[in-house]
Amino acid sequence: MEGSDLEDWTLCWKVNLVFHKAIKKGRWKCIVCHKEHEDSEISFRSEFGQQVVACSAGHCDDFWFRSNGLSGPCPGCDQDLVLNISRRKQECFEEQCHRILNINVQVIRDRLGPGLLLEKYLNFSEKYKVFECITCGDKIPLHYAPSRSPTAKCNHDPTVCNTNDCFRKECSHKHQNECDPMPCLRKYVESCTKGRGWQNIMCPHPGCGSTLSARDVEEWAPPEAFRSYNKQLLLRSLSNEPNFRWCYKECGHGQIHLAGANQLEWRCRKCKTLNCFKCQHEGHPGRGCEQHAKLRAYDDANEMKLAQTSKRCPKVGCGLRIRKWKDTCAHMTCRKDSDLGSLHAPGIPGL
Repeated sequence: MEGSDLEDWTLCWKVNLVFHKAIKKGRWKCIVCHKEHEDSEISFRSEFGQQVVACSAGHCDDFWFRSNGLSGPCPGCDQDLVLNISRRKQECFEEQCHRILNINVQVIRDRLGPGLLLEKYLNFSEKYKVFECITCGDKIPLHYAPSRSPTAKCNHDPTVCNTNDCFRKECSHKHQNECDPMPCLRKYVESCTKGRGWQNIMCPHPGCGSTLSARDVEEWAPPEAFRSYNKQLLLRSLSNEPNFRWCYKECGHGQIHLAGANQLEWRCRKCKTLNCFKCQHEGHPGRGCEQHAKLRAYDDANEMKLAQTSKRCPKVGCGLRIRKWKDTCAHMTCRKDSDLGSLHAPGIPGL
């Protein structure tokens, strides 16, 4: 540790010493590593972690410490604890909570009292009261940070910008007065509603894995994107009905065909494609499903053979399939139009 890092550590350690208190001998558990320790005589432990910090989820109050049997940091964890908390690098002491601990400035003022130490520490900690979006990298003052994470199930602080508070005078964006009207979280949720995994939109915070509810999507997504998402939810719910069918064209639409098996053909309301209720493929009026399946298989085989033995005419607007005769040169002539110069050498028949 050198230079400014050593100065920062020294400052935080001086503040920490003010919070050290003599503790009776006995067994106790570290608030950071949660390991058990036993002192055979009176020892000194810092109360900074118990008295100064708070978790936005309500952890780390006096009741929480007592109920979990935690009693200050062990000597190893105590070395950098105040420095980490002041730099906003210390997560909540609750093992399953990943929220960053916040400092109660008033407690700091009361314990340190007026003086140079208080002034230096407040100036130091103020530098780190910044929210940085993990997506765009923009920074705004911490008091303008998003009020909540993408979903109530998240166990971490907000890490993606989701408000337009940066329009205020304190905006620290590089493009002042030209702030993006669509914050990163809204962009992310909108793109997810249009993707394959729309029904399970995950929190973008690395390692979170919490799924956004429909109410969350409604809050973060633009109105048009939410309407599309809500429609898909409705269709997904209706898909459990026996007379519901998805359009075979995969246009993303489905509907309930009330006539069911009594009238096999139905037309998609979105793309207007004719569907078959029974085989759930394209409609085939006048032919049974088995007969239609055989004809479809025959057509597919023909298409595959054509793809292997021919190519489409390269002339714009033509597209007719052409092939060369066996043992002839590589040049081919399209019967529809043979005026393409060297690409359509005369005298070589095509398809």
